[in-house]
Amino acid sequence: MVREREPIWAAVKRARNRWHYANELHFEKISNLRVLVYETELEAMANEKEHFRFEALAVPRDAVDASLFSDRRHLAYNYFTKLLLEHRHEDVQDALMYADAKSRLKEDNFLEYLVVEMNLGVPFRNEAVPRRVLKKVEPMDSKSDDLLQVTDLLTGCVNNRLGHPAGERKQRLRLKAEEVGLIGDQNIWVWTPKRNEP
Repeated sequence: MVREREPIWAAVKRARNRWHYANELHFEKISNLRVLVYETELEAMANEKEHFRFEALAVPRDAVDASLFSDRRHLAYNYFTKLLLEHRHEDVQDALMYADAKSRLKEDNFLEYLVVEMNLGVPFRNEAVPRRVLKKVEPMDSKSDDLLQVTDLLTGCVNNRLGHPAGERKQRLRLKAEEVGLIGDQNIWVWTPKRNEP
């Protein structure tokens, strides 16, 4: 699995080296230099489409009935992460998923929940030979992983595309992400509740 990530890491490193930039890539932190670095990073990812794909699920807060999750935000987060994976799992088998290592509540079983739900969930019980979609979900500190940082950039761009206000530099970055084909209607799913969903 690490080998499959190497071309993307190399692309990010080349983009960093072009600007002699060693700091974290973070959508919330932007300056004249950062916007140049971030645009270069987005171009690098666009050139690695064979190895890199970004998918987003946007969940409007006012569309979710929090009481269905016992008013526990982490349960809603877990459910919607699983929902995105279920809808974008085609041709995925034995994947190793990395999630930002943030402090979680003691009762939050996010890492185990995703593996169990993706491998034994309803969409796969009808298959003649069930497949293991996720091998493991591992926490990783985003400060030390360029791919999680690129994901942060793209998530910020999606948020801006969907109407969250942002300054001129962030708007410019979002336009670049759209221009190079990293975000658009084809890979942003805006969730709306169905009768049988929260």
